[in-house]
Amino acid sequence: ASGDAAHPRQTLVGVMALVTPDNGDIVYAAPGFYTNKTVEVDGVSYRVSIPAGTTLISMGTRENTFIVGAPDPEVGGTYGVAPYGCGPNAVRCGYLAANAKIEGFTITGGRDVTETQSTTPNPGGLLGVKDGGCLASDCIFSNNVTKCRGAALKNVTSVGCYFANNRAGEGNGDAFQMQNAYNCVFGPTARYHGYYMCEFYNCTFLYKTAR
Repeated sequence: ASGDAAHPRQTLVGVMALVTPDNGDIVYAAPGFYTNKTVEVDGVSYRVSIPAGTTLISMGTRENTFIVGAPDPEVGGTYGVAPYGCGPNAVRCGYLAANAKIEGFTITGGRDVTETQSTTPNPGGLLGVKDGGCLASDCIFSNNVTKCRGAALKNVTSVGCYFANNRAGEGNGDAFQMQNAYNCVFGPTARYHGYYMCEFYNCTFLYKTAR
């Protein structure tokens, strides 16, 4: 479809194709499950790639608007024993270019493409450009997995988000690394929520604490 309000695109990949980077565009997404189509960034598949300076906002709530990644169908196993769906054919949830923002989604089910421990681990959830001013607000991050550390997000500042049941197979940082969290709530986790170059401001920890 054309992508206007009367004829919306059906996928996040499709609508982002209409965006002009660094133009301050705002994209509104209807409630529902965004589980189809992928876009490649640096050889990795994502459900959405948000261009520089663009904001993606849910028209519903974070409880009814989902961006859902996918495990590698050829890789199984249980967390802590095998990659738990991490592998070359896995799908991460989202990529944020410089100064990109996302608001009001549940980010879930994302898996990293790395099967073995890596010195440059990346999340199954959201990956932002390093020092790029990327922001996630009012989102839920759950059931995202990485083989190493930082399962939910990396290089993305979080504001008013909720984290629960994300998994880092090796090392710590079940939720995130490298950026800060403001007014967030951290729920169940197997190990530690934060790892490496991250700070917490006015956050609530319902289970284990940050390290």
